[in-house]
Amino acid sequence: KSIDQFHKDPQRIRKILGDPRNLPHQATVTVGPEIFSLVATAVYDDSGTYMGPMVSWEVVTNEKKGVSEVKRLISASLSGDLKSRADLKGFTGDWVEIISGVNSILEATMAPIEEQLVILKQMADGNIADNITADFPGDHALTKDAINQVIASFNEILHQFKSASEQISASITQIRGGIQGLASVAEEQSSMVEEISSSVEETDAQAKVNAENAQLCNQLVTETFDAARN
Repeated sequence: KSIDQFHKDPQRIRKILGDPRNLPHQATVTVGPEIFSLVATAVYDDSGTYMGPMVSWEVVTNEKKGVSEVKRLISASLSGDLKSRADLKGFTGDWVEIISGVNSILEATMAPIEEQLVILKQMADGNIADNITADFPGDHALTKDAINQVIASFNEILHQFKSASEQISASITQIRGGIQGLASVAEEQSSMVEEISSSVEETDAQAKVNAENAQLCNQLVTETFDAARN
C-alpha cells in the first residue's frame, strides 16, 4: 500500500519531497497507539544529482505522551490544582522515572501545604493550641517556623489580654467594695445626724420649759414680795 494513506494531503507531501530545497523535513505520524517521528533527508549521487528522499523514523510515543502529561500537570498547577497526578500506565523506559519524579515533586509540595491548611483552619475556628510538628526540608521549614511563630505570638497576646482582664476585674471588685464601704459610712453618718438633731430638739424643748418655769418663779417671788410690803 502507498504511504499516502498516512497523510491528509499526499500531494503536498510529494511536493515537499520532490524538491531537495525543502529537505530535511520532519513530521509526526500516529499509527494506531504509537507515534512516529519521521525525518526526510535528501540523497545525492556522486555527481551531486538529487536522487530522492531518504526517510528515517523513530517511535516517540513515550516522549510525546510524556511531554503532553507534563504540560497538563504544569497547567493544572498554575491553575491552583496541586492534587492532579500523572498516570504511569503506558510509559516505558526513562519516562517512567521522569513522570514518577514529577508526581513526587507535587507530593512533596502538597504535604506541607496540607499540614499548614489544617493548622490555619484550626486557628480560624479559635484553636491556637497546636503547632506544625511535621519536619519539612528547605523553604518549607521556613514557612513552618513562620506559622508556628505567629501562633506563639497570638498565644502571648491572649495571655497578656487575659492577665489584663483579671487585673481589671480585681480593680472593679475593689471599687465596688469601696463604694459599698462609703455607702455604709454615709448611712452611719446620716443616723448620727438624725440622733444629734433629735437631741437638739429635746434640748430646745427642755430649755423652753426651764424658761417658762423661771418666769413663773420670778412672778411668784414678785407677788410674795409685794404681799410682804403691804
